[in-house]
Amino acid sequence: VRCFDMAASNTTTRQSAFNNLGSVLFLGGSTKKAIQAYTKAEESGRKNETVLYNLAIAYLKENNLKKAARYLDLMLQMTPDRIDVLAERATIADTLKKYDDAERCYRRIIELVPDHEKAIHGLTAILLRKKRYEEALQPLEDFLERQPLNREIMTLLASVYEKRGWFAAALMKYQTVIKAFPNDGNGYLGAGKCMYAMLQNNSRQDYDNAILVLKQAGEYAPRDPEPDVLMGNIYADCKGYRELAVDSWKKALDKTADKAMRKLLERKIAGKK
Repeated sequence: VRCFDMAASNTTTRQSAFNNLGSVLFLGGSTKKAIQAYTKAEESGRKNETVLYNLAIAYLKENNLKKAARYLDLMLQMTPDRIDVLAERATIADTLKKYDDAERCYRRIIELVPDHEKAIHGLTAILLRKKRYEEALQPLEDFLERQPLNREIMTLLASVYEKRGWFAAALMKYQTVIKAFPNDGNGYLGAGKCMYAMLQNNSRQDYDNAILVLKQAGEYAPRDPEPDVLMGNIYADCKGYRELAVDSWKKALDKTADKAMRKLLERKIAGKK
């Protein structure tokens, strides 16, 4: 610290000295003092990519997301193709619920690195939140053309179809996941949910097959209450097997800590609507 303080008195080394001083203070846990030093560095010369990045990281440490975003934006004006900076900026925008900003960052990352999975997931989440389902499909399908057996993206694509209400198409996608990854419980659960939805809208009537798939989902995810909830619903609503339904709901009740879910299950078990 003494050495950098001395160096800061020299005009030619002032910016570098304050930047290094800030880094020493930051590593020592003095984040506020580090920000003061980085700010002096930023004011001591031309815009400097490293100084701006250090300021952003320090403000992130202080959980001041708006100021961190400001310095990342200044940095992106200098180096617009920095993937790590775009990713950090997108995460901040997501957290601040600035979804248009996040979407722009994710799309830029995908332009630069088409197979960037984090950006694909981030963009898909935003598009689903905005109910722009058709737009969400394209980057996923493009990704799978290049990497057809990526389990997470395959499952995500199926879930987009499911959320859109295209249950038959979603079921086919989940069945593809199951075929490629027969030990993946998410594939069975997704397929079971689609089959249940199709039973509800009367576009499918194979109750036993839906129950079988949900049982398989439960085997691969033994602590997940959802397969038991759906099986109970099928037993009660589709087959008229009240005792089997109550047994399934009780199993689900033992697995969930969610208050709303517990209340719903208790009402079902008691025979209340």
